[in-house]
Amino acid sequence: MSEKSITCINGQFVPADQATISVADRGFRFGDGVFETIRLVDGVPYQWEAHLSRLQAGLAALRITAPDIDWATTTRQLIHKNNATSGFLRIAVSRGVGSRGYMPNADIQATWVMETVPATILPEKPLKLWLSTITRPALSTLPANHKLAQGIGSTLALMEARDHGCDESLMLTHDGKISECASGNIFWIKGNTIFTPALSTACLAGTTRAAILRLSPTLIEEVVADMSSLASADATFISNARLGMRPIASLVPNNKQFDGAHPLIREIRERIDADRTAYVATHRQQWVNT
Repeated sequence: MSEKSITCINGQFVPADQATISVADRGFRFGDGVFETIRLVDGVPYQWEAHLSRLQAGLAALRITAPDIDWATTTRQLIHKNNATSGFLRIAVSRGVGSRGYMPNADIQATWVMETVPATILPEKPLKLWLSTITRPALSTLPANHKLAQGIGSTLALMEARDHGCDESLMLTHDGKISECASGNIFWIKGNTIFTPALSTACLAGTTRAAILRLSPTLIEEVVADMSSLASADATFISNARLGMRPIASLVPNNKQFDGAHPLIREIRERIDADRTAYVATHRQQWVNT
């Protein structure tokens, strides 16, 4: 991030290199919070409504009192201050400062941070996927459908993938059902049908996942499935706001090979691109022409 970039902390706009939070903040101490990463396209936050809805649902799930702010107005101000036309908008909200051990104070006020992040150039080649030994926590353990500030499971799974020369890691539930990749949702294709894990598997309720469900030219079944489903799949891909859609080339250690150029993957990517273009055209006045 450039030294001239501006970050917003609790409503105050400050140079990014001077942005700080308290060491006593529960987000730092316990990972007690939620966040959103939103793609910026020509200065417009794509699928803003879906991200804001998930942010609010995540706060409610963690019983964090939502900050009393106008998110859209503050976001617009930050985008304009940074002249951000592409990259990503990141919003993070923690429970704030004040606790006795794990128990938060009753009158605690949330800490929130908003920043714009430049896009990085990612390689286009299909990904090599590692079958992780790290499992997803059950929904009875954590409200894992939301973007929780603690992501140590995904971090360990990605480190494990790197140790084995892979790009990404597939995470299962404790009873061996497919849940998600460490960095995003997973889909697989068999014939003319696309499958993706149901939210009951504790996968993230991804906004790109939702867009794919909405835009797919063919049926998508949300399922609870084991690894045999991937073993017989023709193709598979991962999705998130940062990557968009990326095909999977192979699964290790099974050495299962997939069609990284499957026509359904190409068609859905084209539909996602068209949807972004249409969204920007529809919402440009709200975000840019002010």
